Amino acid sequence: MSRPLSRFTCHNLKDYSFVKPYLSQLTYCLPFNSQNYSIETGSPAHVGPHSGAIDFLLPPNTPVLAALEGLVIEVIDQYSIPFFLRIKGSYWPTRLFRSRMNYITLHHHSQQTDEFTFYAHLKKHSTQFKVGDQVKSGELLGYTGWSGWMDKPHLHFVIYTEKVKQFTNQTHESLTPRWQNQS
Repeated sequence: MSRPLSRFTCHNLKDYSFVKPYLSQLTYCLPFNSQNYSIETGSPAHVGPHSGAIDFLLPPNTPVLAALEGLVIEVIDQYSIPFFLRIKGSYWPTRLFRSRMNYITLHHHSQQTDEFTFYAHLKKHSTQFKVGDQVKSGELLGYTGWSGWMDKPHLHFVIYTEKVKQFTNQTHESLTPRWQNQS
């Protein structure tokens, strides 16, 4: 049995008015420590409010870190795609797992700015956090894994701002990350 999707998941795209992602007001670190990663574009899930999403291609069990300190507002940590359906390069076998995705959402507040980070496709039972916990920047949130609608292991990372639009089903939009200088 599946559960309701995150409030940061696309529900009704026909009622979504697309807005090109604005630059985030807050500054973020990469949500992992690996130098060996690439970014995938063109995912069928990167539409509407997920248009600013980044898929970091990372191997399973890569530590996922908080990109900025924040408050945990959502955690789902109970799903896994069966091994025989993990066919790399094809979304088709996992389409039924769209609503069975492990993720954690953090709320970041600074002065008058509220932004949210969404870390998806986490490994089952890999997070120790619950709603209401405070996390520090760089703290371990969980590990990459196989959950949700995906064609290969990756971290689906999105920064959002809540913004009430004319459609009540879509009250957020993704942002383009402002990254901290990496030395």
